[in-house]
Amino acid sequence: MTILSLCQLQKARTGFLSNIKESCYESFPLWITLASKGLRFIEAYETRRWKNISTNKWSLYTAKMSEERIFDKEEINERFLSKLNSDEQYTSIYSYRTLLRQFDIYFPYSGARIGQRAIKTHIFRHIRALELYEGGMSKEMIQKYLGHYNGESTNFYLNKDIYIA
Repeated sequence: MTILSLCQLQKARTGFLSNIKESCYESFPLWITLASKGLRFIEAYETRRWKNISTNKWSLYTAKMSEERIFDKEEINERFLSKLNSDEQYTSIYSYRTLLRQFDIYFPYSGARIGQRAIKTHIFRHIRALELYEGGMSKEMIQKYLGHYNGESTNFYLNKDIYIA
């Protein structure tokens, strides 16, 4: 069992995005948005969850909470925004299974686990939460950023014992 450092996870994410950009160009906007914002997979995959609320702001109706997260236009990948503006759903382009295969092929630690839980694409949420925490953001702010009701869920994302067998 090997515990992965944040640095190793960040390098893996960078390599993954580079490979996806070259090999799966159409799905790249989804992956870059997912990997950089700490979203749940379904929040990036189902673009109908997003709403343009002003010239420079987008809201996202979160998967687990009945609240919205607000993003500045500059925070979101340009090609992902063009998908949002066109109302074209990733669900009509790629099946959920196809995208998970892309993840399994291109992410070197696709079998990563925390305890007995396989974390798959949620690894990007863990990486983002750890980056924010190590950057000095409080647990309460990270909880809000990730859209959690309670701190216990957030603590799970701040668990540094991400490992591969």
